[in-house]
Amino acid sequence: IKRVNITNSDIYVTIPAIYNTEIIEFRHPGNKTVAALNSSQLINIPKYRTSLYMPHIRGYHGDMINITATFNTNRRIDDGYLNIYVDGMLIKTEDVKSNEVDLSFNLSEYVKSNYNITAIYDGSLIYNKTSYNTTLTVNKINTTIYSRNISSYRNEDVNITATIYNFIDTTNDGMVEFILDNESISTLNINNSKVELKYYIPDDISYGVHDVMIIYHGTQRY
Repeated sequence: IKRVNITNSDIYVTIPAIYNTEIIEFRHPGNKTVAALNSSQLINIPKYRTSLYMPHIRGYHGDMINITATFNTNRRIDDGYLNIYVDGMLIKTEDVKSNEVDLSFNLSEYVKSNYNITAIYDGSLIYNKTSYNTTLTVNKINTTIYSRNISSYRNEDVNITATIYNFIDTTNDGMVEFILDNESISTLNINNSKVELKYYIPDDISYGVHDVMIIYHGTQRY
């Protein structure tokens, strides 16, 4: 791995860090005045200790969450890799080039639940292996449905509008079911937080007040 010219009795050799914990063999073929030399030495330089921190992750199904894993050390870290496990399954490996590693999580892959996350730093020539445990919480967005009362007559069309509210985003996914007097009359896809049913009032419906129940069936996100 290295050839050094001998000019005096003291020889200084710099061994690359990749050979730490390896047995290095030193050879000198000898000459007219110096006998041949064949010696070996175990290279065992202790690695530095460091600790790792990664915050708790919280979001909704479908979100993209960006966080930063941070190493606690006064020295720069620029080797090794960071493995991320969710409930024991490896989901990503990131090369470590600095004391902070940016991580992205696509929560479309996770339904509402709590998950265990383990980050393991390994493969460094300078630092010891270290790990950190945290959690991932995936929630559903709470929704509220609204519609107004309608008055009309037999043999007429009425428009029944339902609006789905939430405090996070616009609801563009899921089905809304309309139930008239305990009988389902239609199921429609929601769009832009609203759905509108055009319903023909039949001639044989009784006069008086009728109950219309509107159900938003939700999704993995809502």
